[in-house]
Amino acid sequence: MESAPATKARAKVRKKVRRKLLHEDKLGAWAIGQSVSRDFGAEGLFTGRVTAYRKDGETDLYELEYEDGDREEVGTEEYKLGLAL
Repeated sequence: MESAPATKARAKVRKKVRRKLLHEDKLGAWAIGQSVSRDFGAEGLFTGRVTAYRKDGETDLYELEYEDGDREEVGTEEYKLGLAL
């Protein structure tokens, strides 16, 4: 069972996600340059920027580059979660 602080933290993140999801203007090519964060569990929280955007059929893909130089490509949902952290 989660502790009360952990439950409050998750609720706070969900609230931020809902607020950020309203900003549809940050999707697609407009996302380039946006700051994002990803929680990699035991490896920690990493911050980076969207460096590229492309469509693969119906799928929107965002290339993220983190402070440590690592890169990854994520879909829209992962990108939106990264905006909220």
